[in-house]
Amino acid sequence: MPARTKKQREDLIGRFALDLSQRCHAEYKSALKHCDGNFQTFKRKLSHTVDAIILCYQSKHCICKRNSFVCKGIEDPWINKSIYLPKTFKLNLTLKQQSELRKCINYRLGPKELERTKLGTNTQKSECVNRIIRRSLPRSNTKRKKGHFSTLKQPDSNRNGSSKGLKVKDVKRTYLRLKKTTQKKVNCIPRSVQLVAANNELPENFETTVLLRPKQDSSFLDCKSMTAENIIRAEQDTYRLVHLQKSSEMWNESFRQHLSKRPTCKGNLQWNTHKEEQRGFVWRATLNCDNCNFISKKYKLYKEVQTTKKGPKPAAINYGMQVGLSQVSMGSSGLRKILLSGNIPAPSTKGMQNSANKVNEKIEIQNVADMADIRTELKTINKMRGHPESHIDVEGDVVIRECNTV
Repeated sequence: MPARTKKQREDLIGRFALDLSQRCHAEYKSALKHCDGNFQTFKRKLSHTVDAIILCYQSKHCICKRNSFVCKGIEDPWINKSIYLPKTFKLNLTLKQQSELRKCINYRLGPKELERTKLGTNTQKSECVNRIIRRSLPRSNTKRKKGHFSTLKQPDSNRNGSSKGLKVKDVKRTYLRLKKTTQKKVNCIPRSVQLVAANNELPENFETTVLLRPKQDSSFLDCKSMTAENIIRAEQDTYRLVHLQKSSEMWNESFRQHLSKRPTCKGNLQWNTHKEEQRGFVWRATLNCDNCNFISKKYKLYKEVQTTKKGPKPAAINYGMQVGLSQVSMGSSGLRKILLSGNIPAPSTKGMQNSANKVNEKIEIQNVADMADIRTELKTINKMRGHPESHIDVEGDVVIRECNTV
């Protein structure tokens, strides 16, 4: 490989393998289209294409126009169409290396492989059938025991080398379409093979059930079918946590701005839920007029906590809620359920957890400081009562590089 280092060489080998696979697939498809379904002509032409591919990678395009279907020679070589290799790519192969490369190409374009895949046996449907055959008729026992794949439906294999199935025409199927919640409860439908007698005869009135794709639950809200007006109307029918003073300032200032910009407008101001931003338990909200195109600026309906970090300041209520949660036996998920039950938009669990992590650090620092103050106060009170500081006797046993305190 034309590379300077080992890493570059390994990377180039991998990209060359991908390009070779793409080249073989392109030659196969182009030849199939060119021969118009004539397999003998298709097979004969591809036998010469293998040599053209080997010479093409060595920048020898003498037979590309005649034997290749995707390389047009020096005017339009394959390397210019490649998405894996550079345009300056060139191989210098020995006879042994050319033989190895020919073996790799014959895995896809060789005469034996073309015979195997002439009926499309590499398609997804054929691979599915091949997997069923391998499951019902294992390769280890097919020579000693007879299978019945062609005449029977193979739901499962009874034992190694023995295929036990049902005749398709004798099976009565019942098709059901359940709801998602109901289908989750149906863990397993009994297979028809479990009800067959030992002599492969069907019981009377035998039926099998086939579950179709689950249908939509009636309680499911399809957001794609909802219009923008329905979404806004649904948001208007919710409760929000707002600061009274901040809310009054927003409404009064918006009224004055609307009156000064649109003095003749008789419309009403309302919450613009389309442009609002949720910050935990609180919101940054705007107002708009239902008659004209007036939109106010965004107002913070909460008080902020002053920090030294850059970026938006956290809301005080977000930290206050976490202080309260730390004192009760309730987590963030429980509080979210309470808020959602009251038709109040709840913050995300991740956002609440981030606030809890910051608050818990502050609580821990404050607890350590409080305990230090309590100890200092106890010492002062004991001195005022006439009780001196009590010392604790400690005995130590010191050994080499060890110190055990008792």
